[in-house]
Amino acid sequence: MKDWFGQDTSPFQYAEPEVRPGEFVLEVGLGNYEVMTDTIFVMVYTKLVDPVTGATLAKERKYKCPTVGKTEPLFRGDAGGFKTTFTDTARPMVRESLREMKLLPSR
Repeated sequence: MKDWFGQDTSPFQYAEPEVRPGEFVLEVGLGNYEVMTDTIFVMVYTKLVDPVTGATLAKERKYKCPTVGKTEPLFRGDAGGFKTTFTDTARPMVRESLREMKLLPSR
């Protein structure tokens, strides 16, 4: 993940019909996540890419380490507690990255 994030050009090829002329591509990667006794750690990478040249136009890296109490109960049943906690942690980081890339308006 670190190698991909450090590259100035995307290793991926983009073409129509997935990407139309004038559009850009947002590449998103999960850098790391860890579950500890009472916290989780989540790192999200985002890169805005010109699909024609593959050039990285902007990139952001965000991480959070929220305290969630005992983590074992998060994995009971279908692990719904973990899924919700993970989403509630990662989603704001992606939004913040989009704001910093000027793809979403400031608050």
